[in-house]
Amino acid sequence: MAQISIFGVHPNIMILFTALVGSLLGSKKGSIVGFFAGLAKDIFTVNIFGVSILTYTLVGFFTGRIKESSTTIGTKTLYVLSGAFGTMLGTILYILFISMVGPNYLFSLHSYIITIVITIFNAILAIPLASFLRHFINIDAFDNTWTL
Repeated sequence: MAQISIFGVHPNIMILFTALVGSLLGSKKGSIVGFFAGLAKDIFTVNIFGVSILTYTLVGFFTGRIKESSTTIGTKTLYVLSGAFGTMLGTILYILFISMVGPNYLFSLHSYIITIVITIFNAILAIPLASFLRHFINIDAFDNTWTL
């Protein structure tokens, strides 16, 4: 994905993965996956430790809540909405949290361009990635074995 770029912005597959797992498995499991995805990002990038953990955990939780609260949304629509909403929420929260403890990117036009471009990228990639995840994740097995 590093070769795909518009305005110097690349898709954020980790946040899309977290959002889709939340929309597939629910808010509790989405939060757990979000925590570990954020932990992996924080370990392997040079940023303020914990910001990605908090952001991704919230994305997993809120996209899981979309699944749990909606009964009339079609499957593909749910994936696109979860991918777009999770990406937008995660990017805005990340900018907000980084601005609280580091440089202030909150009022930068470039931050909002990044948010819009990443959201569009991830909305386009949501259906293929969700199909891939559904193929490899047995959702019924997770629903029956994970208890929190």
